[in-house]
Amino acid sequence: DSWMNIKFNFGAKPAPWTASEELERTAFNGFSVGKGHLAEAKATVRKELAGGAEGGSCSTGDTSQRQELIAKIQSKQSN
Repeated sequence: DSWMNIKFNFGAKPAPWTASEELERTAFNGFSVGKGHLAEAKATVRKELAGGAEGGSCSTGDTSQRQELIAKIQSKQSN
């Protein structure tokens, strides 16, 4: 393992990719601009902390745990 680590760190590096439209389309596929799998959850939390309305779509109707969490977050922010 040590020799593999030394080879990787100090060995020859691969040639850089040349810029192309396909490379940009692959690299900037939406996840790097805030549209990843947590974007909806982050937006909901921001709304709740700002005093916004409804929560997520998987709610069972019981909001007690959510209200407790929001109260904890707001108390930490005010300290």
